[in-house]
Amino acid sequence: MLEIDPEREAKRIQGFLKAALERLHKDGVVIGLSGGLNSSTVAFLAKEALGPHRIFSLILPEKDSDPKNIEHGREVAKILGVSFREIDITPILERFGVYGLFVERLPQSRRLLEGFLKRFQISSLFLKGLFSFYPDTTVLKTRFFSKYKNQALALATLKTRLRMVFLYYYARLRNYLVLGTSDKTEWSIGYYDGDVITDIQPLLHLYKTQIRELSRFCGVIEEILEKQSSGDFFGRGIPNETVIGLPYEIIDSILFCLERGDPTDRISSLLGIETEKIEGIRRLLAFEKTRRSLPLSLLGSL
Repeated sequence: MLEIDPEREAKRIQGFLKAALERLHKDGVVIGLSGGLNSSTVAFLAKEALGPHRIFSLILPEKDSDPKNIEHGREVAKILGVSFREIDITPILERFGVYGLFVERLPQSRRLLEGFLKRFQISSLFLKGLFSFYPDTTVLKTRFFSKYKNQALALATLKTRLRMVFLYYYARLRNYLVLGTSDKTEWSIGYYDGDVITDIQPLLHLYKTQIRELSRFCGVIEEILEKQSSGDFFGRGIPNETVIGLPYEIIDSILFCLERGDPTDRISSLLGIETEKIEGIRRLLAFEKTRRSLPLSLLGSL
């Protein structure tokens, strides 16, 4: 159901990038290289579309970043021959007191959170949706979440939005566009934050599994292709699939079926998964629809 023609898709995206720069009268693009699948794929596509001289990349590690991701970001920049600057944003985050919010109080934060997710068998629900839709569940009555849920969200929000501040600063200095790296999967269920505040999103029409196929065609290195995607927020990065509670292949298949209007029982039969998981994705879609209505205002009602 999710198969694509990667060569056709690559050409389509490259044409889109060229047209966007011309339409918006910009001289190039700035991209944040996280060392992950999406940013690497976008970088490879941009290089083919625009040439390395019109791309400036930023690598923005901090105290909790996985060293492997930093190294992958550097490797992508060097393979493509694009200029990059590496800036450690730890000192700024320390000024906010971010590391005292969550990680320092829970030295084994990754182990505890992964164990928590496994214990309560959270499926089809990432943490933000869980907080909004299930305020009375046993999960949220635990001491862990009652004490740390707001701190964890504040930490992740600040890290993503601070990185976007850097990208926009360097983009404005060069008259460049900020190139986004979000995908349709995470966009649909609301698994994002400040990282979608960009000028152009060339992958937003593709599900995560489709991007993996496209990235192979583009020549993204095997180590990046094979590693698990992670927001890299909480020390060596809890995999996104752990937080969301389902593999991307399942999420994408559910989203595809929901998009074409299939009822829950048909999707369950077709994919061989529990109706509870499908309904969980439906709730996340509803949550995201509400979220995109923000900011609320009285504009037009006066």
